[in-house]
Amino acid sequence: MVDGAKAISSGTKRVLSFFIPENKIPLVFNPVEINSSKLISRSAFPTFIYVSRLEDVQKNLSFMLKRLAKLKEEN
Repeated sequence: MVDGAKAISSGTKRVLSFFIPENKIPLVFNPVEINSSKLISRSAFPTFIYVSRLEDVQKNLSFMLKRLAKLKEEN
């Protein structure tokens, strides 16, 4: 179960709303200041959802996956 998410575009919010209630998806456009946005509380078992095209050159997916693997190592 997902506690919440943040969407950076209306299209992203529309896709996320298939999985998460729309009222739990604030729309925040990039860049966002940390003080201007409500933080989502940390879960004991976080779930990460990637919503975008699978394209490594522009999206740098390999970097994201390497960082997520490090988080798992650090527990």
